[in-house]
Amino acid sequence: MFDTSHELPSAFGMNERGGMNSVELDKCMKKAILPLFPDVEDVPCKHVLLKLDSGLGQMNLDMPADLVLQGVQVIPGIQNTTHVTQETDQNCVLCKRNLQLLLEAMQKMRKRIMASDLPLLVFGGHDHITKTVLKNAFERAFSLERNLGC
Repeated sequence: MFDTSHELPSAFGMNERGGMNSVELDKCMKKAILPLFPDVEDVPCKHVLLKLDSGLGQMNLDMPADLVLQGVQVIPGIQNTTHVTQETDQNCVLCKRNLQLLLEAMQKMRKRIMASDLPLLVFGGHDHITKTVLKNAFERAFSLERNLGC
């Protein structure tokens, strides 16, 4: 990790069908993930653990082998289990619950949800307009217990 604050560019990618394949996953690793860990090495206390889903990106065995040599330990996911083993999928469900609650409250007041409501949907809190209290979906989805359960 970094000792001081750093600004890193945002990254996104997709294949010709709008999804992720081994080529796009490799690009994502090199452009977005590895720059976050400049001191990663294949030595004790310098490893990074990377949990991948079970998509097509795992079909390329060269990339995980190359990552292991750099100090990145790859844990492949099990097919058709992302709703259980992927924290972001669980977080999405929790955010949808918040969205439904806020939408219902806003509709009663004939108000619209704005982009500025996004942090409230993810991190929860008290909506001052509708007086709705939302749970922290991020904290719940990424809690120690939830991660250990995965």
